[in-house]
Amino acid sequence: MSAILGTVAKWAIPVGLAVGGAQAAMYDVQGGYRAVIFDRIQGVKPVAVGEGTHFLVPWLQRAVLFDVRTRPRNISTTTGSKDMQMVSLTLRVLHRPEIKNLSSIYQNLGLDYDERVLPSIGNEVLKSIVAQFDASELITQREVVSAKIREELYKRARDFNLALEDVSITHMTFGREFTNAVEQKQIAQQEAERAKFIVERAEQEKQAAIIRAEGDSEAAEMISTALANAGDGFIAFRRIEASKEIAQTLSKASNVTYLPSNGNVWSNVWYADYSKYKSIARNDQYYQIMDYTLHAKGKNSFDRVFSANNIKLSAQGMSLAVKKNTDNKYTSASIGTRRSDFLYGTFRARIKTSEIPGTVAAFYYYRNVTSEIDVETLSRLRNPWQTYFAIQPQIYNQDGSASPLTHTKHDLTFDPTQEYHEYRFDWTPGLVKFFVDGLHAGDLTTNVPNTPGRIMINHWTDGNPNFSGGPPDKDSDMIISHLNMFFNSSESLSPPSCQQMKTPCSVQDIMSNNLLPEMVIQNTSESSIEEDKKDVHTSLSHHNTVRQKLKNYLFGNIHAEDDPRTLPNWQKTIIIFIVALSSISGSMGSMIYMPGLPVIAKDFQASDAALNGTISVYIVFSGIAPLFWASMSDVHGRKSMFVISTLVNIVASILCGLSKNIAMLTVFRSLQACGASSGQSLGAGVVADIIQVSERGKAYGFFSMGPLVGPVIGPTIGGFLCQYLGWQSSFYFLAILNAMLIILMIAFMPETLRKKKIGPKECKKSSQALMPLLCMFFDPNVMLITLCNTVIYACLYFLNPTITETFEALYKYSASQVGLCYLVFGIGLMIGSVLSGYFTDYVYKVLGAKRKVFYPEMRLMASLPAFLLIPAGYLIYAWTTQYHVPVYAPLIGLFVYAMGQSCAFTSTSVYLVDSQPGRSASAVAINNCVRSIVAAIGTIFSSQSVKAVGTGVLFSILAGINIVNLVTVLIILNYGKKWRDRKEKKKEVIDEESRQKDGLEERIFIE
Repeated sequence: MSAILGTVAKWAIPVGLAVGGAQAAMYDVQGGYRAVIFDRIQGVKPVAVGEGTHFLVPWLQRAVLFDVRTRPRNISTTTGSKDMQMVSLTLRVLHRPEIKNLSSIYQNLGLDYDERVLPSIGNEVLKSIVAQFDASELITQREVVSAKIREELYKRARDFNLALEDVSITHMTFGREFTNAVEQKQIAQQEAERAKFIVERAEQEKQAAIIRAEGDSEAAEMISTALANAGDGFIAFRRIEASKEIAQTLSKASNVTYLPSNGNVWSNVWYADYSKYKSIARNDQYYQIMDYTLHAKGKNSFDRVFSANNIKLSAQGMSLAVKKNTDNKYTSASIGTRRSDFLYGTFRARIKTSEIPGTVAAFYYYRNVTSEIDVETLSRLRNPWQTYFAIQPQIYNQDGSASPLTHTKHDLTFDPTQEYHEYRFDWTPGLVKFFVDGLHAGDLTTNVPNTPGRIMINHWTDGNPNFSGGPPDKDSDMIISHLNMFFNSSESLSPPSCQQMKTPCSVQDIMSNNLLPEMVIQNTSESSIEEDKKDVHTSLSHHNTVRQKLKNYLFGNIHAEDDPRTLPNWQKTIIIFIVALSSISGSMGSMIYMPGLPVIAKDFQASDAALNGTISVYIVFSGIAPLFWASMSDVHGRKSMFVISTLVNIVASILCGLSKNIAMLTVFRSLQACGASSGQSLGAGVVADIIQVSERGKAYGFFSMGPLVGPVIGPTIGGFLCQYLGWQSSFYFLAILNAMLIILMIAFMPETLRKKKIGPKECKKSSQALMPLLCMFFDPNVMLITLCNTVIYACLYFLNPTITETFEALYKYSASQVGLCYLVFGIGLMIGSVLSGYFTDYVYKVLGAKRKVFYPEMRLMASLPAFLLIPAGYLIYAWTTQYHVPVYAPLIGLFVYAMGQSCAFTSTSVYLVDSQPGRSASAVAINNCVRSIVAAIGTIFSSQSVKAVGTGVLFSILAGINIVNLVTVLIILNYGKKWRDRKEKKKEVIDEESRQKDGLEERIFIE
């Protein structure tokens, strides 16, 4: 115990100084505040600092915090009016400082600027304005007085860099005698007006009673005649009128999905599978093929020319093309329904959009140019892909942009150019709901149309840089495979629109199988109605079983309709904390028992090579196993793979603690690695699922503290456990930690992956989930980043095993003291991980704003400082231990190296996630696999290398290797974007060759 106290006392002062220095160099600017920096050399800095955590130079700089939120203040004064009446007024002023001028406010007025300025200018303005009105005008023209006071006070406040949000008169009183006279006059006027009103109302009531009596008499006579002539027909007519009102009421209720039997919400169905169509004539009775010109809306765009020749059919569906003609002009394609009686319903289209930037794929309701409901995907919007949901009316500006625009944007989690996806809008009175692949994507309630119209689909370009972009550099196609609509009609009798179909009209929601069938029945027999009822009840029964609910609770539901990116921030924080804790647990397992290696060697009579083998197999299997977890998570979801892998980790950790020889320990360590290694690859997928691209660096920085810190704090914890409880206790500790972790996962972590339910064809594709992962082994972007990380990671595993040997042999430290040395490394990794996450997002935003385009390679600029810090840390650690410098010097080297390593890993890992959308978990898994295998090989030779050449020479060589390693990043910065673009074009060529090989003959859509 005395040794422990001595150690703590020895470290207390340097650690305290380090913590104090770090605390003095950091300051927080809370929400609603800004900071002005006073520099003892340069004076007050001109630019205020925004919210968040920032750094300053202690003693030389001081942060002065300003509250920039709007604050109220009352200003009272007593003054004379124009007719010499005494008036007492109170103004309530809502004010705040102008943020851009905070430095000037601090220099000239100080922190109590409002106390210095507002009372004086408020009293001056009040007295000057009140003196212009007599007492009666102050009462009758109060709004005029208030407006003049507000205008004058705004002007005066701007002279002192103050912004006034509102100025209002809250209190105004006069002398007692004047007040009484005014009130008596007003009372007399009100009484006279009231008497006049009573007389007029009585006269109107008299006339209304006479007219009502005459109307009731005539109505009774007409109803009697109608009953005598029509009998039950008149009653049936009244029932129809009542049913319309009932249907209108039900359609406004958001929880009404369907009604049984003949009381359906939607009275019509339209189902079209265009892959089964042969041809449609220009004069088709169901469709209008557009052939006209829409003139340019602004000076930056050109005419939209819609050509019937741009529409064609194939085995995939109906293709709408945008083509460049020989005269360098462009033609577009548009088709719509002949029916123009669509009034409310749910409208769905399965579309694969164009890969060529510069076009708009639109699916929409149309009455005229000022009444539309639009779903538009712009091929120029990428990283991420986005869809516009909009309601017109719109007024077009000279540049072609629309104003005002009632719209919302939705970030897509997939590439809409690779597969077919369902775009849907549900139109009800006063509300339009939008869905993508069955997931709710947004609502619009302003300007909702209430008149019937037609449904349109088109694909166009007009070169407008504010919207469509382009024009495209080559011909561009979008393909519609299905059009599925359940709707009401404005006509009293609407014929079914299901003729000429290869398959019958269906009441099921064929295009969105994860939703319950909708009971939309038209011209069906009683037997089919009963069958549909049975199907609905069977589906409900299946989805409501206890077994399904338990499965969803334990493993999550990848078919849920919510978008995980819309989760509240507190829930995202909990999710990231859980996946980071999983990464800590997994990476901790590789190093936690290292302080006990001498004891294990003695108990099992094991050689150094056998002991290094227990480390190597863990690293190898922790690199290979994530390939399986990542590919399976892309099919079955993140949470289920997290739960299963953590269970494997618990069992394996217990078996490691029960091992009786070195062979058993080696085998069970490999099993432990399989379970523990899922955290980093699955966690990267979770971060990509729930975090928007612009904020991903910061989130990944916090998450990556797990895999970076685990190998560092593991030996610290393991040192104490081994010294006091034996080496087996470190494995039992891991089992307990993972048991707690699995409880947190089940209770607080939802499934973050979203996939729609799939049929047999898609199931066949899912069985080939490893193919895209294997293809990434030949992706130069992925493999160069993997090479970069492999070099850094392998060097880390040369460093880690030597720390224990160096500090035990050189400084005579015990196992627990060596564990404390690892804490310095861990602190460097944690600080570096968080700072590099913020720095990565900052670089991404600044470069994107400067170049006016965002692409993933920009994030790699944030990794460049790492290639200075890593070699510097190696050299400091190497030569201070070589020459037995006091312990603080090599610890500084470890801290600098840790900062550099976390900077490199965070920026490169976020690049992998951004550059491989939809495959982020697999990309990270490949990165982990390769670097872990190479690191395992390095671990075998680490101890022998140090003994052979010494720490100085060995780590100087590693420093040089890491400097050369910068070349991999520079290559991607120069060629990475070109390679990704080339891969996309190559994929287009392969797809086209595949279509020709399969003999997919396209037929012209026009006879």
